[in-house]
Amino acid sequence: MSAEGRASLILGLGLGLILAGLTLTVFPQDLPAAEVETRARALGMVYPSEVKVPEAPPVAAPPPEVKQVVVVIPTRMPADIIGQVLEKGGVITSAKDFVDKAVEMKADMDLKAGVYHFLPGEKLEVIIAALLKGGGW
Repeated sequence: MSAEGRASLILGLGLGLILAGLTLTVFPQDLPAAEVETRARALGMVYPSEVKVPEAPPVAAPPPEVKQVVVVIPTRMPADIIGQVLEKGGVITSAKDFVDKAVEMKADMDLKAGVYHFLPGEKLEVIIAALLKGGGW
């Protein structure tokens, strides 16, 4: 753009601003407060007191972490003693139920020694299956 073109552009902008200022001075728009509010609301205005923030739903506490129970079964330990060890360790709730299930599964004489990791409340079938397989030392 040439220097003459730039000068014309600046002159046009300046005259436009002056005419706009004069127009607003000669024809002021004194709107009543109610009209200003109506127009502002039409454009989406709200007062802070009108904004409703929803309450966050209550956050449930995370479930307590379940710890594995480590059980050491020595060699030649009978099923009734293994049941007592598991019951005292919190793995099972009844040594008698453990022995009854082991007898039912015909596993009471084949339980192997080892170090086992069980979860409290684990099913008797799962525990007996692990004891039949054997735990690593």
